[in-house]
Amino acid sequence: MKLNGIAFIITIYNHQIDQVQNLINNIHEKIQYTLHKSNYKIVIVNNGNSELYFNDADCINVGKNVGYCEGNNIGIRSITDQETIIICNPDVEIINSLIFDYIYGYVNLSKCICGKLVGTSSWYTYAASFPTDKQYDPDELPFYYNEPTLTKPGNWKPFRYIDGHFFGFSRKLFDDIDGFNKNIFPGYFGESEFCFRAYLHDYSLQNVTMDGFVVHNQNHSVKYQDDVVTWTEIGRKYAYSNVFLPNWDKFIEYLCE
Repeated sequence: MKLNGIAFIITIYNHQIDQVQNLINNIHEKIQYTLHKSNYKIVIVNNGNSELYFNDADCINVGKNVGYCEGNNIGIRSITDQETIIICNPDVEIINSLIFDYIYGYVNLSKCICGKLVGTSSWYTYAASFPTDKQYDPDELPFYYNEPTLTKPGNWKPFRYIDGHFFGFSRKLFDDIDGFNKNIFPGYFGESEFCFRAYLHDYSLQNVTMDGFVVHNQNHSVKYQDDVVTWTEIGRKYAYSNVFLPNWDKFIEYLCE
């Protein structure tokens, strides 16, 4: 059986060089236990100002911070020989190589984005719910941080998305929806909006547990926790105004599925 290959895209901005190199080494080590070892590629997209180089990985030095979404676009559009895309945060560690096979199998056998599903009825996060009782002016859209959904006024529904720290999809999906939305900058809520636009093109979300397969250390994001709240609100409002409101019926359908 001929496999269509996996491309790993890692977008970075002021991350520790050793941390990124460790992830590169980690991918090389774990993929040797799979059938994908003959056709895979690792691409680092460096959004910082300085030029970087890594052993055993391609590095695209953008020269400025274009954000998470456009960084992913640049990395994916550089790929020519692999049809399965896996987005990795630089602060993840792969424990079990079977995760490659799971993601590869799902995205090649069905139209889906595959990863850890967030925003289900059993797990609400600060960005993963929206009021459905009316259409809000984006500037007046309520935003809550780490508060139980039941305390929120109105009829709120969870917003489902695949967590952006480690997830996969086909190159065809990427092309069908014209990639990530570069207008969501620096990129928080970018994968969430990406999932909804995929839904508009009849792609589904496939949950795969990361427990025992991938560890997300989150040490880089935690340093900027207050900024993360602000950046997430910016991305959330942009998506609501420019993507959700123009597709309101599908948005409500998506929330209630």
